[in-house]
Amino acid sequence: KEILITFLQKNASFIIETRIKEKEEKTKYEKCIKRLEDEISLLYCNLDFKKPINLPNSPTVIFQKKFEGYPFTEIILPNNIEIIESEAFKKCSSLTKITIPASIKMIGSKSFSGCSSLKEINIPPSVTTIGKNIFKGCKELIISTDMTQIPNNLFNECSSLTKITLPTTITTIGSKSFIGCSSLKEINIPSSVTTISESSFEGCSS
Repeated sequence: KEILITFLQKNASFIIETRIKEKEEKTKYEKCIKRLEDEISLLYCNLDFKKPINLPNSPTVIFQKKFEGYPFTEIILPNNIEIIESEAFKKCSSLTKITIPASIKMIGSKSFSGCSSLKEINIPPSVTTIGKNIFKGCKELIISTDMTQIPNNLFNECSSLTKITLPTTITTIGSKSFIGCSSLKEINIPSSVTTISESSFEGCSS
């Protein structure tokens, strides 16, 4: 006991540092528990995945592979989300529609890769950064009437895409937007389109 008291007297900072570390560990633990609870609630609570799922407000980022393989059919993202990281919804093979809010600034590579049932998408003009192979594995897509342009690289290397329907609201098809879509056989380009950018359909060999 006397040895311990002497040690603490000479090393007063030891107690402070220990308490700070304990607090940091507690915070990490609580965040980890909260994340696990959120994931468990999505996995095991009585959600009807056949109905649209409103994802709860969360940090501004949907992290890499966060919902990989979930049996969603329709997702509505909260309007505080700014970034969808790579492979966030990869292999959600039952997903047919996703609503992306105007708060989104970046969509990472392969975000919806393997979403083979995806039919309807909207990409708001707020999106300034788009990764590659976002829709790899998607076969037929309908662009939402909320969109006025096809962003650069949007369907880059979507080699399974065979058909896409553009609404009459589209005025611009961005650079390399369909580059490498080697299976694309059918696309309608409405009369509203006034600009088709460089290399938009490069590599569309079908």
